[in-house]
Amino acid sequence: MDKTLERARIPCGLYRWRIKTLSDPDANAIRWKPIDTTIKNLVTMTSPPMFDRRRRNANEFYVYRVRAVLSHIHGNLDQDLHLTLRDPDDPKASLVAEVPNPSCTRVNDHDPAFATVRVTARTLRERRAGTLVEVTGVGFFDRLHRARGGAKNRFELHPVISLRAIEPGAERQASHGRP
Repeated sequence: MDKTLERARIPCGLYRWRIKTLSDPDANAIRWKPIDTTIKNLVTMTSPPMFDRRRRNANEFYVYRVRAVLSHIHGNLDQDLHLTLRDPDDPKASLVAEVPNPSCTRVNDHDPAFATVRVTARTLRERRAGTLVEVTGVGFFDRLHRARGGAKNRFELHPVISLRAIEPGAERQASHGRP
């Protein structure tokens, strides 16, 4: 889908695009050490009361890492790749994670990560829904709309900077302290 949209000259995203692609002036203040959390915790965050679409709000200065069930992957007209994630322990809790198309970003240090995540996502899409994954991404509140499968508070991980499948049995081994 990416190449088709590029050839059709469909524009890349617009709304808060510099923030979504880490090319905004505040991006250098992001705390890059991931906070391990759950989707259930993220979808219950309070949306910021004051909102400036040109600036990051407090929760958008953090990187979050979650384990999730990858329930759906699709390309969108803004050329982002949308991942619908469900909390493995509470399937009613879901959120959207998005990966920008590197050809849509202002050249930045994160473009290789975006490209790698997109390749991984395409590989996971072939497995079908239900794959357990670990997703790391920057917090983002999308005040413009609530994406299909998105959280009621409109919190997303955008952009995703890391995505990996958790192979069956790997989680069990890790919880028992085995390598």
